[in-house]
Amino acid sequence: LLHDTGGPDVSASAPAQTVVYEERFTSGLGQFAGTGSVYTSSSGIRLAGSIGSGKGVITSGPIVTTNVSKLTLTFTRSTSGLDVGEAGVASVSVNGGAYTTLESTRTASGSTSIALPDSASNQADVRLRFAVSASSALESYTVDEVVLSGQRAGDPPGGGGSLPPGSSVDAGRPFATTATTSAGPGRNKTD
Repeated sequence: LLHDTGGPDVSASAPAQTVVYEERFTSGLGQFAGTGSVYTSSSGIRLAGSIGSGKGVITSGPIVTTNVSKLTLTFTRSTSGLDVGEAGVASVSVNGGAYTTLESTRTASGSTSIALPDSASNQADVRLRFAVSASSALESYTVDEVVLSGQRAGDPPGGGGSLPPGSSVDAGRPFATTATTSAGPGRNKTD
């Protein structure tokens, strides 16, 4: 039974998003390569600062985004001990071009979602890079749960009020639902 909750119209929601790339770092660096001060832990990949060229950097292999547009990068990050002028930096490169900064942050904690530039859509070689710009090994930028998603050409619009399949529901990924308690036995009686 559908019930008007006064909330947004879920039947006119945004098009479905397709996961193009995902790295949760459950087995080390996974699909990324690292240079400098890079450490794995249960909370992700920690990139530590260093004097000179040993700063932590991880870079993905090539990601194919052919027939995919409206790309969004979602990841969890946290910083520790970064001074003014230092930062954890997320960036993207398209087809071997220069890296474009998506986020540069000194104080971060939690998940973020960032729209990639349109130039990353429908490409053969998109690369993600996470780096720390800091001068001490005690200063760090930790990255985890990296997901790149977008709208694949030909995908039907999402929404329609349906729930995701039970196998895709993950406690760390919220999804919208609406429940009504105004119907059923003993409800809506007219006395």
